Amino acid sequence: MNVKYQNLFGDSLTSQQIVELSDYSKISFKNNNVKIIEYYSLTISGMSTVVSYFMDTEEAKQDILDKYCDPIKHVKCTLLFNKQQIGRYHLWKWEDYSVDKICTHKGEKVYDEKHRTLFSNEIDIRSDTLKSAQKYYHGNVYSGEFADTLLGFNYNSDGSVKYIFDTHEKYGYIRGITLDEFLEDTEFSQELFPWEQHPYFHSAYPFLPEGDL
Repeated sequence: MNVKYQNLFGDSLTSQQIVELSDYSKISFKNNNVKIIEYYSLTISGMSTVVSYFMDTEEAKQDILDKYCDPIKHVKCTLLFNKQQIGRYHLWKWEDYSVDKICTHKGEKVYDEKHRTLFSNEIDIRSDTLKSAQKYYHGNVYSGEFADTLLGFNYNSDGSVKYIFDTHEKYGYIRGITLDEFLEDTEFSQELFPWEQHPYFHSAYPFLPEGDL
């Protein structure tokens, strides 16, 4: 599998650069698709690792957990499975597992063709209801995912907009604002980011985009 490295902001790194870093990710590709992402982070107790594994339909969860989860090496695992696709967007279910292979959280994520996160949610592990959700709007200017994220949208458990975040203060906001505050700023909501032209962000639903963002 081909491999590349990134820092926390999604900027590319060389294999020489990661030696000097305490936090980075290693991304392995299979047939040009992301297969495994290993997130490395130096903590007080040593190096901690989270392995995100994108499953094929023929693979078994237990086999992957047995291979990667490790309490001695502090390795946790996130499994992504049941891939659905509409156009260039992909929806995955995800489950977080502890070093002891116990499922601790679950939800869904949507990635675009550049493997940037467009949507993420968390589902209550007991009631199977929506706890929270986020969507992200990208500027398609920078290669790094964080640098290219213009806006972040947080949603309540009923799917309504909770806060809108101006990620890099491009629109003049240093904190999250409510939907009412956003709409009251007519330059922002009618000219810079015309709200009626971006229905995907009006609610946490639908998860998968059905058209342009």
